[in-house]
Amino acid sequence: MNYTKTLTAVTLLLCSATANATLMMEISDGTNTTTISDNGIGDSASIDGAIVFIGSVGEWFFNVSTGSALASTEYVDSLDINTNNTSFIATGGTGTLTIKLTDTGYTHTHGNFISSVGGTTDGTVNFETWIGTSAFEESTLLYSSGDLQGDPLAFSATGSGSINTIDPYSMTLVATIEHTAGVNETTFDFSTRIPEPTSIALLGLGLLGLGFASRRKSTATA
Repeated sequence: MNYTKTLTAVTLLLCSATANATLMMEISDGTNTTTISDNGIGDSASIDGAIVFIGSVGEWFFNVSTGSALASTEYVDSLDINTNNTSFIATGGTGTLTIKLTDTGYTHTHGNFISSVGGTTDGTVNFETWIGTSAFEESTLLYSSGDLQGDPLAFSATGSGSINTIDPYSMTLVATIEHTAGVNETTFDFSTRIPEPTSIALLGLGLLGLGFASRRKSTATA
């Protein structure tokens, strides 16, 4: 019997997605603000649980920003921003673009989270994950990358910790991009994910069982 295939199938069944309430994205340069709801005006995505914005925001003339809350077989809840943003700022000026992605209705109040980001930038970037009780609420800070710069262009950061709150709660990703004068570009993928504790425990037990079965087989062969 192939224990690895059996364990994988069980894990896939246990890690099914939990749909949340209101996925929304906000993109702002401080003067111009665009807010897009899942399946609402400005959303180019054709599936539930994902938002795609294509357009300009002030001096940020090229923006393709995707936000998703699609759970996977590994994570019970997740938020992810994947974006490409290009600005043309007048000589002597600076510009800041803030991208927020929020979802509500989370119920996994205790456990761990994993945040990660990677990309390239001609400027300075900062990433944060917050939890609260309503959309876009920044009440409790879960993760902060601090200011990151390309070295010379690429950057990356990761972080993890625990969640201890009450349900239902909201989660909001905040990405801040700062560019100086001229044409500059920033691209990145930023996510915060929450593994399913029960699935992790069962996966550990399954791996332990595989090890025990392999040990018995080796003993019998000897």
